Amino acid sequence: MRSAENTPASVVRRRSPSGSERSTVRGSDITPGRREKYWEDRPDTSRRYPWAVAPHVIRIIGDPVLKQRASEVERVDGAFARLVEDMFVTMYEAPGVGLAAPQVGVQQRFFVYDHDDDPGVIINPTIVESRGEAAFVEGCLSVPGLHWEIIRPAEIHVKGFDLDGNELDLELDDFACRVFQHEIDHLDGVLLIEHLTDEQRAEARRALSDLRMRRLAPPEPDLAPGRLRII
Repeated sequence: MRSAENTPASVVRRRSPSGSERSTVRGSDITPGRREKYWEDRPDTSRRYPWAVAPHVIRIIGDPVLKQRASEVERVDGAFARLVEDMFVTMYEAPGVGLAAPQVGVQQRFFVYDHDDDPGVIINPTIVESRGEAAFVEGCLSVPGLHWEIIRPAEIHVKGFDLDGNELDLELDDFACRVFQHEIDHLDGVLLIEHLTDEQRAEARRALSDLRMRRLAPPEPDLAPGRLRII
C-alpha cells in the first residue's frame, strides 16, 4: 500500500492485560531491535539487498490464489522469518506500505506493512470489533492501475501475533485502519472489487476487459492529497 501526501496519522491504541489503553501515533508493533532487523529507517532496497529485485511476483486478479481463504499460520521458524523479510522487499519494491501473503502466492494468514516508516508484521489477524464508516480511495497491485472510493468501518479492534508469538491487541483508525482491513480481506480471498457499487462494478468490468485486451496497465491515477492506494 502506498500513501499520498497529507495522509492523516493513525492512532494505534494497544490494550494492556489490565484492560487499560496506551496510545501512540505509529503503525506497527515492531520494537526498535526488530525494526532494525528488517528495515533500518526504510533505506533504499539496493543498500540492503544489492540484487534490488523483489523476491516474489505479485499475483494479479484472475489468479485463483487470490480467491481462496488463507490457512492459519501454525509454525513460525527461520524459514518463515525469511519469507517475511522477502515480503518486505517485495512490498518496498512495488513500492507499497502493505502486502498480504496470498498476493505472493502464499496461502497463510499474515501480512507485512509499513505505516509512518514503522514496519510490522501481524500473524493470524482477526477483526473483533468495528465502528463507524469512512470512505477512502483504494487501489490494489493485484488489480493494477485502477482505483475506487470504498466505504469501510472507520475504526477497528484487531488481535493477532507478532514473530515472537506475542499477542497483539490493537485499536486502529484512519490510514492504519484502512490498511489492515484491506490486507485482511486478501487473507479471506476478498478483492476490493467485491466492495464496489453496481455502477462501479460495471466500470470495473470495462476497465479489466480493456486491460486484458491491451495487456498493459493504465497510467498511474493522479490521486488528490490525502488519498491512498492499497497494495
